[in-house]
Amino acid sequence: MQVEIDTDEFLIDARLPADLLRLDPTNMDSTLETRDITSICERGIGEREGEYRSSFLYGNSRARLNVDVAEKLNGARGSTLEKPPLPRQLHRASG
Repeated sequence: MQVEIDTDEFLIDARLPADLLRLDPTNMDSTLETRDITSICERGIGEREGEYRSSFLYGNSRARLNVDVAEKLNGARGSTLEKPPLPRQLHRASG
């Protein structure tokens, strides 16, 4: 399993963003729980209906995964941001 999409869940194999962020995949859960990594998932509309983009931010590093209608990874890239993202205290609590 690399990516699975259900009506109310979007599951990603932790190795995908971890590799792009240069992190140990076994630490992804704890790093997400402490909000050292933040993530957002966007759903396509119009001509992009059924496609998804998931972004992960860690420090000034970003991992972005694009998933097509067939739930196949259609692109993945990691990058370093020139400016760091929002300070941790400005992150929204999820759930």
